[in-house]
Amino acid sequence: MPPLKKEKLTITINGDKKISALYLAEALQHTQNILYQVGDYLSGNTVRQKGDFPKPIKESCTLFVTELKNGSAIATMNVYNGQNGLGINSLCITDDLMAALSKIDVSEEELHKIINDPHRVNKILRDVNLMLPDEESNLNLSFSFDKSKTTTFNFKQKEKIESLLHKAPEKGEKEVFGRLFDVRVDQNKVILIDPIDSKYKIKCKYAPEIEEYVISLLGKFVNVRGEMITEPTGKFVLKIDQESSIEQKNEYMLTSVKIKNAFYKLENAVPIELDYENDYYIAYNNDLKLLSSESTLKETIDGIMDQFEDQWLEYVEVDEDTLSKSGNKLRNELLKTVGKRHVEL
Repeated sequence: MPPLKKEKLTITINGDKKISALYLAEALQHTQNILYQVGDYLSGNTVRQKGDFPKPIKESCTLFVTELKNGSAIATMNVYNGQNGLGINSLCITDDLMAALSKIDVSEEELHKIINDPHRVNKILRDVNLMLPDEESNLNLSFSFDKSKTTTFNFKQKEKIESLLHKAPEKGEKEVFGRLFDVRVDQNKVILIDPIDSKYKIKCKYAPEIEEYVISLLGKFVNVRGEMITEPTGKFVLKIDQESSIEQKNEYMLTSVKIKNAFYKLENAVPIELDYENDYYIAYNNDLKLLSSESTLKETIDGIMDQFEDQWLEYVEVDEDTLSKSGNKLRNELLKTVGKRHVEL
C-alpha cells in the first residue's frame, strides 16, 4: 500500500503583545471547521442543518499539528490525504478562498465561483470572521498552504467580511430588531421575535439549511431582514433564507428621540446595551445615564426615550451656570448627541 500523501498548512500569528494559547486554539479550530465545510462541499453533500460531519470527511480533512514555534505563534499542520485526494483538494480550495478573502474588494460573486453554494459560503465566512483579529488586538494572521504564497489578514479584512455577512435590506425586504425567544424545529421551521417597535410578536419562517445557526441564536438579540409574505390564514410572516438574513446584536443603536412631542434624528447614534434577566429586559447607556427595565422590549426602549427627554429638559433647557461640573459634562454629551436637532417628520 502506497504511503499517504501529505499537504502542509502553516498558520502564523504576529503582534506587539503576547499571543494567548486560547486565541491560537480558536484560530486552529475555525480553520478546521472551514476545511470540513470545503471537504463536505467537494463530496457533493448539501449543507447539513445540524450535527457532525461524516466520518469520510473527517478522515480526509482533519488537520494534525506537526510543529509549534516560539516567538510568534506558528503552527504547522498536515492533512493526511487518502486515495480519493479529498484532503489535498480541500486545502487547495481553502487556499483559493483565503486568497480571495484577503482582498479588500472581494465580492460575493467571486466567492461563489469558488464555492457555488451561498449557504456554505456564509458558514465559512462566519468562521473566518470569528478567528480574524480586530483592530484593538493589533495582530496579523497569516496562512501558507504548502509552497503557495502567504496570505495575511488584519482588522481591515475583518471589516470587509463583516460587511458581507451584515447586508442592508434589499428592495421589498423588511428589517426587524428584537429578541429571538422561540424556535420551532418541526416541518414549519418558525422563529418568534419580540420586536423593539411593536407589542406584537413577529413570526419568521427560516430555511432548513440555517436551522443550526438559528438555534444558536435562541434567547439572543438579533437583527432580521427578509421578504414579508402572506400565509393562507391571511397573517404576515417574515421569510428568511440565509445566514446573512439574521445576525446577533448585543446593542441597539438609538437614532432618534422625542423632545416636547417632536421627534429628532440624532447626529450621533446612541448605543444602548441590552440584557434579559428574570423575564425582564434591561437597557442602559452609562455615558448618558440612561437605564430602563420592563417586561417587553418596546416598553423598555420607550423608557429609554422618556429618560432621554427628561435628561434634556433637566440639563440642557436650563441655565448652565446652575449645573454642577458633572451636570455640565452630561449637558455637553446630550448636546453633542442631538446636534442640530433635525426634526423627523
